[in-house]
Amino acid sequence: MTFLTLAMTAVSLSVTFTSAQTSDNATQDMSWQGQGPVLLDAIYYDELSRNQQRRNLAADLDQGAQAQAWTAENAVAVQPMVYNGGVDWYGDNEYSDDDRLRFKNWIDENIPADYTGPICLDMEGDWWSQFDTSSQVAMDVIIDFYIEGLEYAQSLRPNAKIGYWGLPKKSHTKVDSTTASVVRLLQASTAIFPDVYDFNAVANGSARLQRRIEKSIEMVEGKVPVYVQASPRYKLQGGQYDRLHTVEEFMRDQVDSSLAAVWTDAEGTEHRIAGIALWDAYVYFWWYTNNWTSLGQDSQRAMWDELDAYHVELLTEMKVSVDAANAAAVARNEAASEEVATKVAVELDAQVQTETADQAKTTCKQLSVQSVKAISKSSRTSRAKWNNAKATWKAATLNRG
Repeated sequence: MTFLTLAMTAVSLSVTFTSAQTSDNATQDMSWQGQGPVLLDAIYYDELSRNQQRRNLAADLDQGAQAQAWTAENAVAVQPMVYNGGVDWYGDNEYSDDDRLRFKNWIDENIPADYTGPICLDMEGDWWSQFDTSSQVAMDVIIDFYIEGLEYAQSLRPNAKIGYWGLPKKSHTKVDSTTASVVRLLQASTAIFPDVYDFNAVANGSARLQRRIEKSIEMVEGKVPVYVQASPRYKLQGGQYDRLHTVEEFMRDQVDSSLAAVWTDAEGTEHRIAGIALWDAYVYFWWYTNNWTSLGQDSQRAMWDELDAYHVELLTEMKVSVDAANAAAVARNEAASEEVATKVAVELDAQVQTETADQAKTTCKQLSVQSVKAISKSSRTSRAKWNNAKATWKAATLNRG
């Protein structure tokens, strides 16, 4: 084996090591594996609403201006959300040509054709409670409907990472879950979007929510990117969804726990989340504020701006944690690269030693035969000729070194 061949072998070993995780699904982008998480803005601004009155007021009062300026300055991307049923545009549990056309129009207006990021389909409605069934037959009917919409969305943006909000549900990831399997739907997705919303503003729920995300990663075997959905909102039992966590509570229970989540596969490879998004909605002002539409615009603007400032505070803290997670990912990748380099060096050293030993054995055999022949031509008792043979052997040995 020549040293050129050895070098080519080293490259081959390195490529094999780094691409092993990407060989399972050749049709899906797997470049996100091993990378650090991204921070995403998934806030539901009223400008995204289908209600014209809400859109107009949001524009007039510059709703969310602080958060949008912050995300632009910090290069935080928007996570596109398709509300009210995803491809089922009218949310009537049926797909029609009009549904598909309206969905396609929305996609074409909002998402570039070559987009490679996440797209979250929000389809809850009548289906949501049915996802808790223990009947696999019933579950498969639901999954078939969800997959039909999913595949249509994937056909329009084949490079995007598409899945449904909130799946798997918390009922699917509980240790003692009795629900039927949703794995078929999860693995058909090109991204999943489990939520870590927490309705307990007192207890430390970080361990519970970390286990939820680890189970979600396990359910897709680490082969589908996981974009965690976090929200600062909660409601008291029987109350309205109008309470807001403290920043510390939100970060500890939802964000840092998700970033700490890791699932290790049978080969010993660790898998983590691909990203985490902040979700909140301004529509709660319309729903929960008495006579909201009759309030003066100064009052409306003040309320919106207060929430906006809160969002900026959350995003700022999230970025600190996400940046730290990315630094940890870089360190892991560097350590892995060093491990590959060490492995290649050991392989090269072993092969070089084997080659050197083989060459030495061959040379020794050739010299032994030559020496015996030379000695046999003269008297074996001739001291001069014997010394001459020894000198020849020594010189050859030195030349090999």
